[in-house]
Amino acid sequence: VQRSAVGFPRTAQHSKALADGQTRDKNQTPSLIMPSLKAIILTTLYVLMSAAAVHFGLYAVRIWHEPTHRALSADTLGEAAYELWFYSSYHNSSLYRYASFCMHVVPGGITFLLFPLQFLRPLRLRFPAVHRWTGRVALLAVVVSILAVFPLFWQSLMGINCIAAASFFGVLTLLYTVLAYRSAREKRFADHREHTIRLWALLFGVFYMRVLIGVIGAMLYPANALLHKPTAHELFSLEFWLGWCTASAFAELYIFATRPVTA
Repeated sequence: VQRSAVGFPRTAQHSKALADGQTRDKNQTPSLIMPSLKAIILTTLYVLMSAAAVHFGLYAVRIWHEPTHRALSADTLGEAAYELWFYSSYHNSSLYRYASFCMHVVPGGITFLLFPLQFLRPLRLRFPAVHRWTGRVALLAVVVSILAVFPLFWQSLMGINCIAAASFFGVLTLLYTVLAYRSAREKRFADHREHTIRLWALLFGVFYMRVLIGVIGAMLYPANALLHKPTAHELFSLEFWLGWCTASAFAELYIFATRPVTA
């Protein structure tokens, strides 16, 4: 009779389960990064991402109000650039365009405030109902925000490259939203995780591209570049394409690095 390490008789089922577990351990591919270092890196990225998302979300839900939008944007863009690209295009335009702008920025801000919660493992495990319902509200906010912004971009003054980028990545965002929701409903949680990461990369790219273009503009362009349409269109094109492409590439790298791999 085989006995366990503490002296109790070991059943055939127990021996088989132990052997299966040992086989899985042997077949598990070692992580390329030490677990402790990996945890530190991922935690740091999550904290920074969440802080940026909350900051941008609080900004977005307030800019439907023109004086607030002016106060928050004029210091970074300049009063003249704000007047040219935001005031005249949204606040001082038709009721239809202003309503579309509000339906884009307010749900978009709600998305930024809720989405970081979806990646909190303790919340998923201890309060699954909160995870599900905040996720549903966030996905609904994504759909409303994207559908509202399409008419704005199709009438945009930012140039054809921006319109093409916004249309392409807008459709891709809606696709990942549907895939994330469907995979969750079908309890394909591994697929749900990856679709949600790809979706969040596109959403967070809206904030990240602003940081990116601020750096590029400060390094390579004159201070008044946004006041001249040719250079402004060039900057906007770089912002949209480079921002969303690099954000998506980072998401794929993150998924690859954190996906469980077995031999």
